[in-house]
Amino acid sequence: MNLNRSTYFFILISLCSIFACKTPAKIIVGQNIEVTNNNIPIDSNSYFFLKPFSDSLHSVLNIKLAYTDSNLNTVRPGKINQRRQIEKTANLGRILSDYLLKEGSKYTLNTMGFPCHFALINHGGIRSSIPKGDITNKSMYEIMPFENEMVILEINGRQMDSLLSFLSAKNIAAVSGLTLEVKGNNYTKATIADLPFNSEKNYWIVANDYVQKGGDFFNMLKYPKQIIRTGIKLRTIFYDGFKSEFSETNKINPCLTPRILFND
Repeated sequence: MNLNRSTYFFILISLCSIFACKTPAKIIVGQNIEVTNNNIPIDSNSYFFLKPFSDSLHSVLNIKLAYTDSNLNTVRPGKINQRRQIEKTANLGRILSDYLLKEGSKYTLNTMGFPCHFALINHGGIRSSIPKGDITNKSMYEIMPFENEMVILEINGRQMDSLLSFLSAKNIAAVSGLTLEVKGNNYTKATIADLPFNSEKNYWIVANDYVQKGGDFFNMLKYPKQIIRTGIKLRTIFYDGFKSEFSETNKINPCLTPRILFND
């Protein structure tokens, strides 16, 4: 279709007129309405319908598993930013990694006839501390709200060296069965299952499926020589660990001794 110059000019003027029209701005005034228990009327039908479930849930969550004489602390992002402070104060991670190593070794002893060498738990996966006092079912869901599972990995000496270097530089995980001496961002000595690290040896480690897939930058664990997916939830392991330790010793070891030692 051919258009003459006057037609083009008319179309241009029309478009300019359309886009030049502006909708008057609206003034929106916000209001903060505080919601508290005092200003919410109780819906009696809903209350009595949900109460049996609520009572049952709380009765289960409040079951006592153990008692601790001291605070069991994890890392709080933004609160603890020094590597030494993390290792000194985050004793809950050491307790949980002990439970994980015990469960992993029990699994491999039953299936392959030998224990695992060491275990690790990323600090970011432990979501709450446990204060001095009763340790309950609720505590287990607070520290481990995720559905992470235990995995057992065989890695070679090169992968282990990469893992040890990563732990030394970042101090991003709690460990059991491993002691590191660190200067600067590098480890100077590593002891695994009471023996010096041997770069020619393969190692069996216990972790969770999140870090095995490369979570929190544990990329060296993504391609192990072997992987066993146990299907056992970490929350179940922690539950059994606290309950078993308390029934055997009537206390929970606070695990105050650091396992990653900074010498600089």
